[in-house]
Amino acid sequence: MPKSGHLPDISKNFGFFKNFAVNSLNRKDYSGARSALYSLNGCLGDEYLVTISSNKYKQSLKDQSTYQCNHCRMSVSKTFNEGEENTYTKEIQVPTEILISKVHIFEINLPLVLAIFSESKTTKNTQRYYFQT
Repeated sequence: MPKSGHLPDISKNFGFFKNFAVNSLNRKDYSGARSALYSLNGCLGDEYLVTISSNKYKQSLKDQSTYQCNHCRMSVSKTFNEGEENTYTKEIQVPTEILISKVHIFEINLPLVLAIFSESKTTKNTQRYYFQT
């Protein structure tokens, strides 16, 4: 049983699985590369397993990434000359940042009446609208 706070010794298997992953990628054998990553992960032991999940990765990006609204402003306190005698704080206006997970994207269809008058099919408008929830 490994000691708490110490990583297990993976050096003997690491080189083999790393080379296997790289060679598999070079051959475009993606299932082999994925197997090598899972095998490398398995070398770490139960306490140190790294989660490999595209869905969890995309969700974590949504929780960290933001959109900047160029039409909205928010006040932020900024400290100037920090650590010097003349340190001061000033409120500045910056574009509002909205978490991606809080934004819903709506696409609108070309209205039927407009499609009739323009003699075109009803299609999706190329403009996207973003609304904060």
